[in-house]
Amino acid sequence: MKKQLFFLLVAVSFFSGYSQIGFEEGYFIDNNGEKNHCFIKNIDWRNNPFGFVYKKDREGEIHQADITAVREFGINGEYKYLRATVKID
Repeated sequence: MKKQLFFLLVAVSFFSGYSQIGFEEGYFIDNNGEKNHCFIKNIDWRNNPFGFVYKKDREGEIHQADITAVREFGINGEYKYLRATVKID
């Protein structure tokens, strides 16, 4: 009986989800230089992002931004991504 209860608790905790991806307070600067405060979906980018998902307020609708339309974006205190053209040897 104890084993069954243990496996039931493990299964419930596993399937209840660990949705740590959420919208966090951040900003983006568009190509015109305007800084927009918003909530950016933090997906812990491993590589350079090609875009991001954001909301203008916590309960607002979801928008997508492509990196070609944005000069810079960041999540306050954690990440900052800049688009730049650099010379390579």
